[in-house]
Amino acid sequence: MKKGFTLVELVVILSIFGILMIAGTDFLIQAVRNSNRSAMENEVRQNAGQILQDIDSEAKKADPSIGFTYVAGNGNLSMTTVNSSPTRVVSYATNANGILTKTITIGGVPGASAVLNSNSVSVLNCPLSGTGCPAGACTKGLVVSQPTISDPLLINLTVESNSSFTRTDYCAKLSLTDSVTARQY
Repeated sequence: MKKGFTLVELVVILSIFGILMIAGTDFLIQAVRNSNRSAMENEVRQNAGQILQDIDSEAKKADPSIGFTYVAGNGNLSMTTVNSSPTRVVSYATNANGILTKTITIGGVPGASAVLNSNSVSVLNCPLSGTGCPAGACTKGLVVSQPTISDPLLINLTVESNSSFTRTDYCAKLSLTDSVTARQY
Protein backbone atom coordinates (compact mmCIF):
# COMPACT_ATOMS: atom_id res chain seq x y z
CA MET A 1 0.00 0.00 0.00
CA LYS A 2 1.38 3.43 -1.01
CA LYS A 3 1.50 6.23 1.48
CA GLY A 4 0.51 9.69 0.26
CA PHE A 5 -2.27 12.21 -0.01
CA THR A 6 -5.28 11.96 -2.20
CA LEU A 7 -6.33 14.84 -4.42
CA VAL A 8 -9.33 15.55 -2.17
CA GLU A 9 -7.10 15.77 0.91
CA LEU A 10 -4.75 18.21 -0.88
CA VAL A 11 -7.65 20.41 -2.00
CA VAL A 12 -9.04 20.52 1.57
CA ILE A 13 -5.63 21.38 3.03
CA LEU A 14 -5.01 24.11 0.42
CA SER A 15 -8.48 25.56 1.06
CA ILE A 16 -7.89 25.74 4.80
CA PHE A 17 -4.44 27.27 4.25
CA GLY A 18 -5.93 29.86 1.88
CA ILE A 19 -8.60 30.87 4.38
CA LEU A 20 -5.96 31.27 7.10
CA MET A 21 -3.78 33.37 4.77
CA ILE A 22 -6.68 35.69 3.92
CA ALA A 23 -7.53 36.15 7.60
CA GLY A 24 -3.86 36.80 8.45
CA THR A 25 -3.45 39.28 5.61
CA ASP A 26 -6.57 41.19 6.69
CA PHE A 27 -5.19 41.39 10.23
CA LEU A 28 -1.84 42.73 8.98
CA ILE A 29 -3.48 45.32 6.72
CA GLN A 30 -5.63 46.56 9.61
CA ALA A 31 -2.55 46.79 11.85
CA VAL A 32 -0.70 48.88 9.24
CA ARG A 33 -3.72 51.19 8.83
CA ASN A 34 -3.99 51.69 12.58
CA SER A 35 -0.27 52.44 12.77
CA ASN A 36 -0.53 55.00 9.95
CA ARG A 37 -3.49 56.70 11.59
CA SER A 38 -1.73 56.87 14.97
CA ALA A 39 1.38 58.37 13.39
CA MET A 40 -0.66 61.04 11.57
CA GLU A 41 -2.70 61.86 14.69
CA ASN A 42 0.48 62.24 16.75
CA GLU A 43 2.04 64.56 14.18
CA VAL A 44 -1.12 66.68 13.96
CA ARG A 45 -1.43 66.86 17.76
CA GLN A 46 2.24 67.80 18.14
CA ASN A 47 2.04 70.56 15.50
CA ALA A 48 -1.16 72.02 16.97
CA GLY A 49 0.31 72.06 20.47
CA GLN A 50 3.48 73.80 19.31
CA ILE A 51 1.52 76.49 17.46
CA LEU A 52 -0.70 77.28 20.44
CA GLN A 53 2.28 77.26 22.78
CA ASP A 54 4.17 79.69 20.51
CA ILE A 55 1.24 82.14 20.29
CA ASP A 56 0.71 81.96 24.05
CA SER A 57 4.42 82.51 24.69
CA GLU A 58 4.58 85.54 22.38
CA ALA A 59 1.50 87.09 23.96
CA LYS A 60 2.93 86.63 27.44
CA LYS A 61 6.29 88.18 26.51
CA ALA A 62 4.65 91.59 26.62
CA ASP A 63 5.53 93.69 29.63
CA PRO A 64 2.64 93.59 32.14
CA SER A 65 2.52 97.39 32.14
CA ILE A 66 2.53 97.54 28.34
CA GLY A 67 0.37 94.71 26.97
CA PHE A 68 -0.41 94.01 23.33
CA THR A 69 -3.04 94.65 20.73
CA TYR A 70 -3.84 92.33 17.91
CA VAL A 71 -5.21 92.52 14.41
CA ALA A 72 -6.74 89.38 12.97
CA GLY A 73 -8.14 88.89 9.55
CA ASN A 74 -8.14 86.47 6.67
CA GLY A 75 -6.81 83.68 8.86
CA ASN A 76 -3.80 85.64 10.08
CA LEU A 77 -2.80 87.11 13.44
CA SER A 78 -0.68 90.14 14.24
CA MET A 79 0.18 91.13 17.81
CA THR A 80 1.78 94.50 18.52
CA THR A 81 3.39 95.25 21.86
CA VAL A 82 1.82 98.54 22.87
CA ASN A 83 3.98 101.56 23.78
CA SER A 84 7.21 99.62 23.50
CA SER A 85 10.29 101.26 22.13
CA PRO A 86 11.19 100.08 19.58
CA THR A 87 7.80 98.77 18.46
CA ARG A 88 7.61 94.97 18.42
CA VAL A 89 5.14 93.26 16.10
CA VAL A 90 4.69 89.48 15.92
CA SER A 91 2.83 88.38 12.78
CA TYR A 92 1.46 84.93 12.04
CA ALA A 93 0.49 84.25 8.43
CA THR A 94 -0.73 81.12 6.68
CA ASN A 95 0.13 80.38 3.06
CA ALA A 96 -2.04 78.59 0.49
CA ASN A 97 -0.80 75.19 1.73
CA GLY A 98 -1.72 75.87 5.35
CA ILE A 99 1.87 76.42 6.49
CA LEU A 100 1.97 78.91 9.38
CA THR A 101 4.92 81.27 9.63
CA LYS A 102 5.88 83.76 12.33
CA THR A 103 7.72 87.00 11.64
CA ILE A 104 8.95 89.35 14.37
CA THR A 105 9.38 92.98 13.33
CA ILE A 106 11.29 95.24 15.71
CA GLY A 107 11.38 98.97 15.02
CA GLY A 108 9.97 98.45 11.54
CA VAL A 109 12.69 95.94 10.55
CA PRO A 110 11.30 92.45 9.90
CA GLY A 111 13.35 89.50 11.04
CA ALA A 112 13.53 86.11 9.40
CA SER A 113 10.30 84.13 9.20
CA ALA A 114 10.03 80.93 11.20
CA VAL A 115 7.88 78.03 10.02
CA LEU A 116 5.72 76.68 12.86
CA ASN A 117 4.23 73.50 11.39
CA SER A 118 5.51 70.70 9.20
CA ASN A 119 4.74 70.45 5.48
CA SER A 120 2.54 67.43 6.13
CA VAL A 121 0.11 69.43 8.32
CA SER A 122 -2.27 72.28 7.32
CA VAL A 123 -3.64 75.00 9.58
CA LEU A 124 -7.32 75.57 8.74
CA ASN A 125 -9.67 78.49 9.31
CA CYS A 126 -12.74 76.47 10.26
CA PRO A 127 -14.15 74.48 13.15
CA LEU A 128 -13.73 70.73 13.26
CA SER A 129 -16.54 69.20 11.22
CA GLY A 130 -16.21 65.46 11.47
CA THR A 131 -12.99 63.52 11.25
CA GLY A 132 -12.91 63.03 7.51
CA CYS A 133 -10.38 64.58 5.19
CA PRO A 134 -9.89 66.61 3.13
CA ALA A 135 -11.33 69.66 4.84
CA GLY A 136 -13.59 70.65 1.97
CA ALA A 137 -14.74 74.26 2.23
CA CYS A 138 -12.21 75.28 4.88
CA THR A 139 -9.74 78.03 4.10
CA LYS A 140 -6.21 78.08 5.44
CA GLY A 141 -5.45 80.12 8.56
CA LEU A 142 -6.20 80.81 12.21
CA VAL A 143 -9.52 81.80 13.79
CA VAL A 144 -8.86 84.51 16.38
CA SER A 145 -11.24 86.80 18.24
CA GLN A 146 -11.05 89.34 21.03
CA PRO A 147 -14.11 91.58 21.47
CA THR A 148 -12.27 94.13 23.63
CA ILE A 149 -8.71 94.52 24.84
CA SER A 150 -9.81 93.45 28.32
CA ASP A 151 -11.19 90.15 27.01
CA PRO A 152 -8.96 87.14 26.47
CA LEU A 153 -7.61 86.45 23.02
CA LEU A 154 -9.54 83.38 21.83
CA ILE A 155 -7.73 81.14 19.38
CA ASN A 156 -9.53 78.35 17.56
CA LEU A 157 -7.05 76.18 15.74
CA THR A 158 -7.96 73.35 13.40
CA VAL A 159 -5.04 71.32 12.11
CA GLU A 160 -5.30 68.56 9.53
CA SER A 161 -2.87 66.15 7.94
CA ASN A 162 -1.87 67.51 4.56
CA SER A 163 -2.04 64.22 2.72
CA SER A 164 -2.87 63.58 -0.92
CA PHE A 165 -4.47 60.29 0.10
CA THR A 166 -8.22 60.11 0.64
CA ARG A 167 -8.06 56.99 2.80
CA THR A 168 -8.97 57.60 6.43
CA ASP A 169 -5.83 55.91 7.73
CA TYR A 170 -3.70 58.63 6.13
CA CYS A 171 -5.79 61.47 7.55
CA ALA A 172 -6.08 63.10 10.94
CA LYS A 173 -7.80 66.30 12.02
CA LEU A 174 -7.69 68.07 15.37
CA SER A 175 -9.40 71.20 16.66
CA LEU A 176 -8.05 73.05 19.71
CA THR A 177 -9.18 76.19 21.50
CA ASP A 178 -6.92 78.36 23.63
CA SER A 179 -7.54 81.51 25.59
CA VAL A 180 -4.71 84.02 26.14
CA THR A 181 -5.39 86.86 28.52
CA ALA A 182 -4.22 90.17 27.18
CA ARG A 183 -1.98 92.14 29.48
CA GLN A 184 -3.61 95.27 30.83
CA TYR A 185 -1.86 98.58 30.36
